[in-house]
Amino acid sequence: MAMQKKHLWYHIRSYLLKEDELPTLISNLNKDLPLIRNLPESHDQYRVFSREYYWSPAYQYFDDPYYGDKGWQNIYTDWQKQGEPIATICLTSESHHWESDSSGDNELSYLAPCEFMYHGMKLNYSENTGEWLDSGWRCYIFGSVYSQ
Repeated sequence: MAMQKKHLWYHIRSYLLKEDELPTLISNLNKDLPLIRNLPESHDQYRVFSREYYWSPAYQYFDDPYYGDKGWQNIYTDWQKQGEPIATICLTSESHHWESDSSGDNELSYLAPCEFMYHGMKLNYSENTGEWLDSGWRCYIFGSVYSQ
């Protein structure tokens, strides 16, 4: 008899929020589980070259809700965003994509820290794609780089 296999899929998201808002957010999520589906997701950024994120005029131009939700966002108990927000959260990452670079890699993608974290933690680019260094030039954050 052949063994049946099942596929398990995880969807992991991370957010920054004020500590005093955490109990209210958790309480509301426990009461209304579908609310989780209304939380913002990391957006894809593909209009800017790899080392131009965070500082370039091109990045600043696309730093607009029209091109993907970024920054601090209010969370409401209903999808119509009515009433008082229950919390204000910030996505911790964004997906960076591009077709190719000078390394010869094609169609690379990786998760990168959000702009708030990049500036707040005073991160610097590493020579390696998908790595960020702290002010002591130690690897602090890295995202898995995958080629499509």
